[in-house]
Amino acid sequence: MGAVERLGTPYWPPYLAGKTAEDFRYGANFAVGSATALSQDFFKKRHLNVDQITPYSLAVQIGWFQKLLAVLASTDNEREEIMATSLFLVGEIGANDYIHPIFQNKTLGWIKPVVPLVVASIVSSLAALIQLGARTLYVPGVFPLGCTPRVLFLFRGSAPGDYDPATGCLRWLDDLVVLHNALLKVKLAELRRAHPGVSVTYVDYSGEVLGVVTSPRRHGFDERTVLDACCGGGGPHNANFTVHCTEPGAVQCADPARYVSWDGLHMTEAVYRIMARGILDGPFAAPPIMCGCKKTASL
Repeated sequence: MGAVERLGTPYWPPYLAGKTAEDFRYGANFAVGSATALSQDFFKKRHLNVDQITPYSLAVQIGWFQKLLAVLASTDNEREEIMATSLFLVGEIGANDYIHPIFQNKTLGWIKPVVPLVVASIVSSLAALIQLGARTLYVPGVFPLGCTPRVLFLFRGSAPGDYDPATGCLRWLDDLVVLHNALLKVKLAELRRAHPGVSVTYVDYSGEVLGVVTSPRRHGFDERTVLDACCGGGGPHNANFTVHCTEPGAVQCADPARYVSWDGLHMTEAVYRIMARGILDGPFAAPPIMCGCKKTASL
């Protein structure tokens, strides 16, 4: 059972699919595929090809939320009530800020200075929600990018020392994720101190996924294919970029429930179920989400 079913609400409609306040009675989803925490212009100014980077960054999504809030309530008191009784799941976001440059052959020296900027963008968005009256926010960290099949395919043939012997994942990239998550936790602690009446909870997505990768059999996954895509273009890790999962010629696994990765970048439903359980019941969110929230907004 997923998070929405456990919370007892219908699936939250995408913001752009709704028209009236009634459409968003139980919540709203502002997430956008391939979205980044930093703006498209940020990457354009740094001479990245932005054809695959959506302009709907986190700041744009926060702007959408502000517009929706005005639709949901006409007075300050009504808006404050909505904010105070809603639960906000902000993320996971930030992974694409690193993935896009990696796929354009940017070095770790190029990417590492971006980390504080990504975290600052996330914290700025959280502060904006708190300013609007948010009182309960859950903020996931980035998952271990060094374990994603497409990245492993891209860096196939790396030196043996580049891989973590415990996981088979790329050590240097997972170290970048550790840096991101550590800085995010520091900034969330600062946010809590600045707003003592607000609950800001870090969600350890990285710990969840690494737990699955290091002990796949215990979680019901096939240890032989724990770093392979269920659906992909063949080749090492079934993650050849030239053929995508939805295209003819894609290699598809027989049982997605036995795989961690669906298409080489996104996890399977089986893993997302574990992640949902970890945030709802713990231990990867402390306190875990309780099911008494009236509305949910996902950004």
